[in-house]
Amino acid sequence: MLFSSAQIEAFYLLLNVIGRAEVKAAVVAEGIIPLLIKLLTGENGTIVRQASDTMKSLCEVPEYRQMAVDTKVFESLTTGMQQIIDTKARVAIAQAVGG
Repeated sequence: MLFSSAQIEAFYLLLNVIGRAEVKAAVVAEGIIPLLIKLLTGENGTIVRQASDTMKSLCEVPEYRQMAVDTKVFESLTTGMQQIIDTKARVAIAQAVGG
């Protein structure tokens, strides 16, 4: 899956606002958790890192953490971690799993 620079920038924007409870609720309601899980198994280290950072932020809310567990996020995180050489991405994924 190829990502344009605009899509990557949009992901950075999401990361900047995801800390707000109303933003978390809105993106979860729109189905972001399955999308993030899909992105975690990609080959683009930047996107995997951003997806894991976003998932980490969402998992701060117990209800969303349970949703992630129910949708097999940990298997996707493990797969993503195995495919990434980028140390920063591995740290972000490990922190999300520890979440």
